[in-house]
Amino acid sequence: MAAETGYFVRTSAGWWRNDASCPAYDQARSLITRSFNDRQCRGDVVDVFDPFSRITFGSCPLGAWTKVAEPPPKGK
Repeated sequence: MAAETGYFVRTSAGWWRNDASCPAYDQARSLITRSFNDRQCRGDVVDVFDPFSRITFGSCPLGAWTKVAEPPPKGK
């Protein structure tokens, strides 16, 4: 989740990108979503953490979702 790449997910309806800005997120970190359903909606909060040390770096709200034709860039 960065301005140049976004946050991508793939569903049965194709690829979607969330353009939320989250300064705590980078390629070496992971996201945890906490939701009572199986959807990620605008305004839902995701926690940023290091998958090895389990250190958390804060939280960010999701932005709007946009359907995209192409998958995320390689290595992102």
